[in-house]
Amino acid sequence: MGTEHKLLVVDDEPVVCESCERIFEDQGFDVQTSTNSVHGLELATREDYDAILLDIRMPQLDGLGFLRALRERERNTPVIIITGYASVPNAVEAMRLGAVDFIPKPFTPEEISGAVSRVVVLPRPMEQPAREAVAAIPPVPGETRFAGEAWLRAAPDGTVKVGAFLSGVESRTVEDIRLPHVGEYVYQGLPLAAVVLENGRSKLVPSPVSGEIVEVHQDVRERPERVWDEPCDQGWLARIRPAALEAEAAEACPRTVVLVTTDESRSAGLRADLTRLGCVVRPARTAEEAVAAAGAGILALVDASSLGAAGPDLVARLNDAVPQAKVVVVRGSGRVDEAAYRARRVMYYAVEPLRRAELLDILASAFRPALPRPRSRRAGVLPVDIRAIRTVDREGRRIALVAPAGALREDEGLGCEILDTLGEYGRPVHVVLGARPVTADVIEAEAKDHDAVVVLQPTDMGRLAGSLLRQLGSAVLPSTSSAPSCVVTLKIQTGSDPSGPLALEPATTRALADWIIGEMTSA
Repeated sequence: MGTEHKLLVVDDEPVVCESCERIFEDQGFDVQTSTNSVHGLELATREDYDAILLDIRMPQLDGLGFLRALRERERNTPVIIITGYASVPNAVEAMRLGAVDFIPKPFTPEEISGAVSRVVVLPRPMEQPAREAVAAIPPVPGETRFAGEAWLRAAPDGTVKVGAFLSGVESRTVEDIRLPHVGEYVYQGLPLAAVVLENGRSKLVPSPVSGEIVEVHQDVRERPERVWDEPCDQGWLARIRPAALEAEAAEACPRTVVLVTTDESRSAGLRADLTRLGCVVRPARTAEEAVAAAGAGILALVDASSLGAAGPDLVARLNDAVPQAKVVVVRGSGRVDEAAYRARRVMYYAVEPLRRAELLDILASAFRPALPRPRSRRAGVLPVDIRAIRTVDREGRRIALVAPAGALREDEGLGCEILDTLGEYGRPVHVVLGARPVTADVIEAEAKDHDAVVVLQPTDMGRLAGSLLRQLGSAVLPSTSSAPSCVVTLKIQTGSDPSGPLALEPATTRALADWIIGEMTSA
């Protein structure tokens, strides 16, 4: 499978489409363009793109209408707004609809390339599976760390509290939440809870650590409207006894916000709000200090009123030195050259007082993780159901993964993710296609030829789709079998169609594939 990234550019100005095409084709992207927003929306809902570059002001269907329709069709493609008509209402609405960046026209190739590089999911390292985590310093008690939109905070007794960080608009539409049960074992990256929003939409919360649930926070179900304004305090979901916190700590990091101001008294309230929302605040007064501090994070809040005429140049220097930084300008009283700031690329322009919901939207947008694009392969004439995947680990042991009929497919979903990830890691792979039930005879036959057998068992455990339960041996093997010592069964909670292939959200699919491959390489 190729690694070429796909971009869609939707802008009624042909010159903008052509410019983006030249910029990104030179970087190896597959670029598709449309000067008709209705046609562009059809492309966006029919094809898979790594990112969409979208104009705001267009005939027939404007950019906000485009983005709203895209989200209603449950397409989570990252969208970068490019426009010559930037305004505070536009920025607020675009962020609430999930836009990940806001680039004013005219833009330079470096500015638009920098915006795309912040959201495109690049190929993962090939050296080792994600489960073989790099050693990292575990969080100290009281420190808040984030893994995407989930957070964790270590306690002195060795447990960790975990929770979710919702945007302002999401926090106002929470209707219910589905929590795990005490005693359940959860895996890092796989579902911990599900937040039910208006119209029945569900937002999965992945667990930032692996371990046993020792307590759940029932108040988030009984009084959800009272907890989400303080997501890192009242909004915790469960307490977990972690199994490998030090090894998994590399996947969770603090949220660093650089606060650039020369007026300490005016920034005190904002610093306190950011700290309550789990952020580490680094103060800066000059461009040099801002650049040095921004190396630890991706969000800079710039106090335009206190910086005066020096503010726009400071933002320009910050963007040049730290391209991945996202800049939010906060304006209080006094004269501020808004146009000068927008010409130097800012993600958001806010006017004080900065409301809590607005601050939640800013943080959710700035730190929103890039969504993995579902993998797919072109279907051929052979059957696409996978019966078994066989590989060899680093010690030369032969490993077999066996799956029941219909659970894994070669051309999409979890099966495709497992095959492509094994290929990225340079593992030799032999795929057996076809459909068959996983019987005792099948497992014993694989055990005769392999050093370890991993049995995939989709089942309804009453948990969130994609949840995992690991068991030694297999229930289908007789007690007299000699195979159980080398057999591991991975029970996976099925989705809406228990009899079909495992159809899960892209992020869950990727995390589950990593855990299955980790099991195959360490079985």
